[in-house]
Amino acid sequence: MYQAIILLGAIIATIAWFKFKNLIVKRLVFILWGATIMFTVDLILTYYLEGENPIEISLNTGILGITLIILAIIIAIFLKHFD
Repeated sequence: MYQAIILLGAIIATIAWFKFKNLIVKRLVFILWGATIMFTVDLILTYYLEGENPIEISLNTGILGITLIILAIIIAIFLKHFD
């Protein structure tokens, strides 16, 4: 479930970046799309190597996805201070 939350966050951030052209949002887009690619590769490898259903829908994975989005926003804002 966290993969879907990260993907949704990346899509929303990309739309916001096209609209506002802000440097913080641009960094957030790259962070979220990188995380989306990383989690997608993990999902595929889990499926092929372990042979089990890698998609888990639970409260814990939902909280994990929201926590990852919040952490990505904090990192994008924190990186603004290094320009």
